[in-house]
Amino acid sequence: MSSKKTEFIVTDLISKIFQQKFWHNKLPTQRDLAAAYQVSRFTIQKALKRLEAIGLIESIQGDGIYIRERALGNPLISNSLTEVPYEDMESKLIYRKKVRPPWILSPAGC
Repeated sequence: MSSKKTEFIVTDLISKIFQQKFWHNKLPTQRDLAAAYQVSRFTIQKALKRLEAIGLIESIQGDGIYIRERALGNPLISNSLTEVPYEDMESKLIYRKKVRPPWILSPAGC
């Protein structure tokens, strides 16, 4: 289970990503993020893994952490509750019909 710090960082980074606050779609280093949020690198790594799991960023070892361009074009990148990548999400049309319980008598003439 994620800590409140991790959840805050994930939410804050998502907000900053969609506000295009990062130069050249590149996030700061893990050390810089840890210093900015005043947390350990381990907490930053957990947050970054969450962002990677939903398809928002990709880490290139020795180069940096980049925002995926296709993610920027679609703010519905993931379902925040289930963390399902956008391309794996399904939608289904549901029809609802209002049914009167049998113990309620219908008005006369209806």
